[in-house]
Amino acid sequence: MRIVMAFLKKIRGNTFYMPGKANVGIFVGEKGRCALIDSGLDDYVGKNVLQLAHQYGWQLEGIINTHGHADHCGGNSYLQNKIQLPVYATAPEAALMENPELEPYYLYSAAPIKELQIRFLKAKPSRVAAVIDEGPFEISGAVFEILSLKGHSPGHAGVVTPDDVCFLGDAVCPKAVLEK
Repeated sequence: MRIVMAFLKKIRGNTFYMPGKANVGIFVGEKGRCALIDSGLDDYVGKNVLQLAHQYGWQLEGIINTHGHADHCGGNSYLQNKIQLPVYATAPEAALMENPELEPYYLYSAAPIKELQIRFLKAKPSRVAAVIDEGPFEISGAVFEILSLKGHSPGHAGVVTPDDVCFLGDAVCPKAVLEK
């Protein structure tokens, strides 16, 4: 399969990503069956994912979220509403995705001030179809390895594709981001 798009980058084998402030991982399995790793910040990213899938004839079959911060799960709601795409996440992250008002609470430790009630910190709610745990997880006819990366968020997970590409969410960030 040859894919040439300015906003789609091949990593290895059938593993790609859409660059952005929070990258969206895409694994294309047999017969164009796809799994997403994260869904980006908002509906706009979700629309781009659908457009891409339509362009290549891919069948989106689910989203594995690394964690429940809005910039990684903000496109979930849009994709669920448009194509009933199932979402998979660890139990603590599922709670955040289904109840996004909790994210500003745990960042601020009280009823959040108005400045913390923004789309970057509060995604639209999304339903989690199944809770995933550390270990193998099958979707799109492929087996992914789920890693526990607790720290950045309570149930943060890494997702390793069958091509041995690991999506880390925000488990690693540049020094400049830490200093900011």
